[in-house]
This record gives sequence, C-alpha cells and structure tokens, in this order.
Amino acid sequence: MLHSQAAHWALDSGPGSGSTECPQPKIMLHEDDPAEGGPSEPYPRFRSHFLPRTRDGWIAVTAFCGLFALTQPPLLYAANRITPWVLGLPFLYAYLLFIYCALIAVLIWAQRRGV
Repeated sequence: MLHSQAAHWALDSGPGSGSTECPQPKIMLHEDDPAEGGPSEPYPRFRSHFLPRTRDGWIAVTAFCGLFALTQPPLLYAANRITPWVLGLPFLYAYLLFIYCALIAVLIWAQRRGV
C-alpha cells in the first residue's frame, strides 16, 4: 500500500502512445524510498539508551537500583522500628533520610561524571 505522500499520479501522454482513448495513469514513486525500490541505505543502528554505555554508568545504575531497593518492602520492614532514636528521629525516618540522601548523591555523582 502506498502512502499519498510517497507517490503521485502522472498521466502517460508521451510520444508513441498512439491511442485516442484516455491515457492510463501511472504511479511515480519517490526515488529515495528504499521500501519502494529506490536506492537503499542501511538503517543506522544505535545502541540502546536503556543500557549504560560506560563503566561509570553501570556503577551509577547498580548503586541507584540497589539503594532504591532498600526503600521498598520487604527490606523496609526490617528497618521499621521506632525504638532506637537517631538524632531525635525514629529509626525508620532516619533510615529513609539516609537512603534518600544516598540516592541523591548517586545522581549528583553520575551527573558530574557525565554519565
């Protein structure tokens, strides 16, 4: 199936047609359409942006995912304690504050390294 932008109609009224009936329409394709027989260039292949490209990128992704896992159940349930107070905060709040600050530190480190 041809797109309306990829083809246009032209009438075949060139010399030698010699007929008195209506000329037959002929489909003219864009020349650089590889799907329609034009000159084909290989499709450029790019590496996925979902996977880190450098060693520092892998370190940042692994550290961020590992720290973020510490904020989710069931690992969070192990830290769900009130009794040991840390700097006037219940342990759970201090634990989460520390983990979130570490997550932000990983992001800042990755940004400064140009990952």
